[in-house]
Amino acid sequence: MTVPKGVGTGQFLILGRLKGIEYRALLLKFDFTVDAADAGKTVSSARLYFPMQVTTPDDFMLPVTCHELLSTFSDTSSIVEVPPYDPAPIPDSLGGTVRMLDLDRTEYDIDTSYVNGWLAGTREHRGIAVVWAA
Repeated sequence: MTVPKGVGTGQFLILGRLKGIEYRALLLKFDFTVDAADAGKTVSSARLYFPMQVTTPDDFMLPVTCHELLSTFSDTSSIVEVPPYDPAPIPDSLGGTVRMLDLDRTEYDIDTSYVNGWLAGTREHRGIAVVWAA
């Protein structure tokens, strides 16, 4: 079987099964370029927002965890093979790690110590994998 590759652009991020292919993770990477006006500032809250538009069935709920990637990825990386990631999930602002993706809740807090570390350059940001919770 040919392993599908990322295309770099698209209207949707897919997590689940579609046409016989199992999509096990969403891979995200943010640009943390800091200009002079932002140097030394800290983030007081951080949130991921996943707009849910289409799910099957209507009562869809999927437990997921967010993890720091151990190596970077590109738009040509496989979209079905998950790159290595830190097994310890990134916690939310209250220390929780499992988030439920569904039609009602699509915003998820991230512990600001991670984001501040990425911005300050004290924590390397290779990307985040949002994976099905075990």
